[in-house]
Amino acid sequence: MSTLIACAALVVAVFALAVAFGTANRLRDAMAKGGVGASAVPGPPVPQISTEIDDFVAQRLDGTAFTNADLEGGNRLVGFFAAGCTSCKDQLPAFLAAGAGRKRGTPTPVAVLSGLEEGVRDLAELFPEDVTVITEPDLAFSRSAKIQGYPTFVVVADGKVTEAAVRVDRLPVGV
Repeated sequence: MSTLIACAALVVAVFALAVAFGTANRLRDAMAKGGVGASAVPGPPVPQISTEIDDFVAQRLDGTAFTNADLEGGNRLVGFFAAGCTSCKDQLPAFLAAGAGRKRGTPTPVAVLSGLEEGVRDLAELFPEDVTVITEPDLAFSRSAKIQGYPTFVVVADGKVTEAAVRVDRLPVGV
């Protein structure tokens, strides 16, 4: 009888391991495809298309204000980065390449940096001068754009999110 119980316990343990490995593999595949963000908040990892950007005030590195009015003038690539975020640093080269490859006459890309002041300063040094870098200690812009995690990349036109992804290569080419 004890052998039968031991065999049943072994079968249950093997089944539980198979389920755990299957779930881990599906999660890994979804993350590799950009379908799972770095968000701990339930809901979509990126803002919904047509999300309206609410009024906000953030600050450029030079101390001047940056508001939703500064997003006008065509498709604007905006990257939301957090200090200390490894995925953010991993996506930085692709963000810079997308900004450098933008169509002539389109507005410069915007990098929105969140986190502790020292980490934000270190992260800001990684961006060239042709990227508008803003900081938001109060997360005003992130909240107005309904950002759920970092990194997040959006295209904004006419005050609305027209494209959104957790990886730059998931956005349309030539933003």
